[in-house]
Amino acid sequence: MWTTIATTWIFAGALLGAPGDVAADARVFDAMITEQFADLFEAKEYVVSTGPNQEKLRIPYRLFVPRNLKPAERCPLLLWLHGAGDGGPDNRRQLKYTPMLLKDIEHLEKYRFFILCPSVTVGWTDALDPAKSGATDANDVLAITYELLQETMREQPVDRDRVYLTGICSGGNACWELAMRHPEVFAAMVPTTPGCGDRSRAARLANIPIWAFELEHPEGVKEMVDAVEQAGGNIRLTTAAFQQHDSWSMAFQHYDAMAWMLDQRRNAWICWTPPGHRAWRWWHILTVPSVFVIVAGLGWMSERRRRQ
Repeated sequence: MWTTIATTWIFAGALLGAPGDVAADARVFDAMITEQFADLFEAKEYVVSTGPNQEKLRIPYRLFVPRNLKPAERCPLLLWLHGAGDGGPDNRRQLKYTPMLLKDIEHLEKYRFFILCPSVTVGWTDALDPAKSGATDANDVLAITYELLQETMREQPVDRDRVYLTGICSGGNACWELAMRHPEVFAAMVPTTPGCGDRSRAARLANIPIWAFELEHPEGVKEMVDAVEQAGGNIRLTTAAFQQHDSWSMAFQHYDAMAWMLDQRRNAWICWTPPGHRAWRWWHILTVPSVFVIVAGLGWMSERRRRQ
């Protein structure tokens, strides 16, 4: 009997639990962004005055807006930080990997979330300079990105309890810094190939569910993950062997990290879907009694044969 029950829970765990840390079968996404796809996003520009002479600094960005918004509807928002070499003034290149989030462009109405994609030419170097960690200098491109996020949240019907953060490569590294500066804002974070952030401030991430992705040699990011864990954080690191510098395809195609983020809410009293687990759906509860009945039936049949 106890064997049957144990087998039931193991099998149910296999259905509902975390995907294993195996080499992902997701193909590397490296498609060129077409004008048709880019037009799914609104093209905008954020302008700030910076420096002693108050020179104008222009940050181009794209914003995906859910279709057919209802008057009282509030939607989640994902802030996407592009990787090194993926930014620029054309305001299109930063969308390079976003088709992984919008796979069915024929039915855009089902994507009930905003995607904010700023494009920075200089990269995230200034923001990640240790001398500027925690700074709010207007010259800090990450501080400007945060101002852009706040403006978007004011102007759009955003659910402020469901604001998410992700980034790839240097953008993944910037995720650590931005979340440490403003941990009260984000409901979840998925940094991909992010390297190591400032471990001395890891405790600031303790209340944000984090699912990090890295390649097969994760020494730097593992140090950061360990620091967050030691601070009592809710964090998971998933690794896999890839031939190219890409763990974001693994995150968003193989593990569906977007669905996981959408399950998270800021300041939730319990994390129903911990990092590394499949997104919870109400009908999953039906699988436990169903599996129990099947396994119990098999156990009963086996016991009956043994006694005959």
